[in-house]
Amino acid sequence: MVKKRVLLCGKIKNEKQYSVRLLGIVILAIILGIAQKMLDTTPVNYLPDLFEKIQFSNHLGQLNAWVAIITVLVVLSKNTKRAAINTFVFLFFMLSSYYLYSYFVLGFFSYYEICKWLLACVTSIPFSIILKYSRNKSTMTFIVNVIIISFLFESALLFLNYHRIKNLLDFIFFIIGVLALYSKSKIYVGSILVSVAISSFYFYFAYY
Repeated sequence: MVKKRVLLCGKIKNEKQYSVRLLGIVILAIILGIAQKMLDTTPVNYLPDLFEKIQFSNHLGQLNAWVAIITVLVVLSKNTKRAAINTFVFLFFMLSSYYLYSYFVLGFFSYYEICKWLLACVTSIPFSIILKYSRNKSTMTFIVNVIIISFLFESALLFLNYHRIKNLLDFIFFIIGVLALYSKSKIYVGSILVSVAISSFYFYFAYY
């Protein structure tokens, strides 16, 4: 009886801790959504020089940013259920704050854009479940790692100009994704090497 009470108390405590973390995710998502919309509608010459150099405008609206964010959220989640909830909640509230600010403050609203990104938001649920589930499966881990790293690496490569990084943020998203997937295993190292090889071949044949 005592053991059951201890387990129940531990479960309740874990649920409370998770609720606090989820609230933090919601707050962060709302802040980022509003901040991104404010940056989108602020003239470049009003922003610090650093923002202009790294081309920060609307970067959270790009797919590589979403992939990097989802990867971090999933890896930090305790299980597949929480991974799906965390990613959906973050993306939903970031989108909501972004478009609600656009509607109530700026006076315009794009139904096409919100529908498109809400679809991407829903799609993130199965993606996050697969990513979390694959963490315990060697073959799946390798495949998923290669897909994510290849995509992020190629997104960064698209902004390379004679081996110079033109857009720092895309390269940062690539680094974030690679670090989020980090593990002390040959699979991790192998997935990076394969991803770089695939992306390099694609870049070479697509642009030369």
